[in-house]
Amino acid sequence: MIKILLNLISIIIIFLTCISIPQTDEGSSSLNSSFIGSPKKTANALKLIISFLILFFLILSIIYVKQTL
Repeated sequence: MIKILLNLISIIIIFLTCISIPQTDEGSSSLNSSFIGSPKKTANALKLIISFLILFFLILSIIYVKQTL
């Protein structure tokens, strides 16, 4: 179960990181702004979500390693 969660969180982190890469064209910034709000709010929200997921991933990794030892 933990391995499935770790894989799922990894995929989500990679996906959100790719979304949060700044784009120079106008089309992608309008997509981000319509998703959450202003581009600044979008960037802050994505940073917060990615940080939370990385922390959760690290905690689950520690638990998984302790179980396997």
